[in-house]
Amino acid sequence: MAARDDGPRSRRPARASPRGCGEPGPHRLEARGIAAVTPDQKARLYSLLLKLAAEDLAVRVGRVADVHELPFGVRGEIADVLGHEAALRGFDRFECRNRYGEELHGIIEALGLADS
Repeated sequence: MAARDDGPRSRRPARASPRGCGEPGPHRLEARGIAAVTPDQKARLYSLLLKLAAEDLAVRVGRVADVHELPFGVRGEIADVLGHEAALRGFDRFECRNRYGEELHGIIEALGLADS
């Protein structure tokens, strides 16, 4: 079978995503149903990470204007820390989220990493 010739093709090189791996930037978050992290949530996230002895992650949060600029893996680590804290202190005796659990879930959701 002969190779098909479709004529001249664009020789423009493919643009690499500045965020890597096709990760959505903040401008596309609303289209995916992901809420932006408010300045208050970012400040609260920073203080929570310090309280939970995750200073390295707190420093990374403090260095970016928008937490969605952080690599997916770093946001995943943050979600793990917050999820562990939520499992320990975020539920009442009936296994329903308490106010603290709702706050943690809201931050994880704003990071674009919530399952439910």
